[in-house]
Amino acid sequence: VVSWRVNEASEVDITMSANLLLWLQPVFDAATVTFGQLSETDGPPDAIGLSSEVPEHKLPVPFSCQMKFMFMELFGWLLKFLYRVVVLLTQKSWQYMSTHPKSSPIVLMILVAAVSIRRKTKHRAKVREIFDIVKEEAYDRLAHCDGSGGYAALHLRDDVGHAMYSSNVRERLFMYNYVWPRVIVEVRADNRVRKFRKAADGKQLEHWDLNTNSKRGWQLRKTPNKTPGKHVEVTSSAKRDP
Repeated sequence: VVSWRVNEASEVDITMSANLLLWLQPVFDAATVTFGQLSETDGPPDAIGLSSEVPEHKLPVPFSCQMKFMFMELFGWLLKFLYRVVVLLTQKSWQYMSTHPKSSPIVLMILVAAVSIRRKTKHRAKVREIFDIVKEEAYDRLAHCDGSGGYAALHLRDDVGHAMYSSNVRERLFMYNYVWPRVIVEVRADNRVRKFRKAADGKQLEHWDLNTNSKRGWQLRKTPNKTPGKHVEVTSSAKRDP
């Protein structure tokens, strides 16, 4: 089967018999197309191919195909590299465990502890990084809450989370689970905030209400920048009526 592309949208397939190809042999340029035998028996040629005089870079290969070939080779090389790294680490680990059966569990425990400590340290640093920003945003909304009806703590949490992470659900849940509990502790220990429970949306929710003098002072002072670098996407002081 010989095929060639007539245009970008269609491809024509033409079936040619072996006898017809042999009959057309004198038409082909011997320096470009060669005929030969794949079998060891004597007889007419049973194979056709390009001559060794035709280098690969002269073949009309589309740019998209060249990119595909390059990415396939790169992907294959990366897989081989990762496989060799895994095999090497496995072999070295097994050799160490075989030659040091007593110290191997201790080394393994030390490695696990180091990874766990590093993860916890990174987690705490991230919580400290955005705690002040979340707290400022919460107090800013309490200060702009009109009247003495207060702000439902649960609604306040959701408003702050959606304002800071409008499209990043993962970061928003991180704030809900690890940062907001610290804000709750901070607010409950603040005597300027009145804490009470009342019905909101059919549920008994804890409400917070900042006293009048503190609201006025907060509104008069310059609101600090609440942008926490890469963690905060959008900040807003829009208030939702609890």
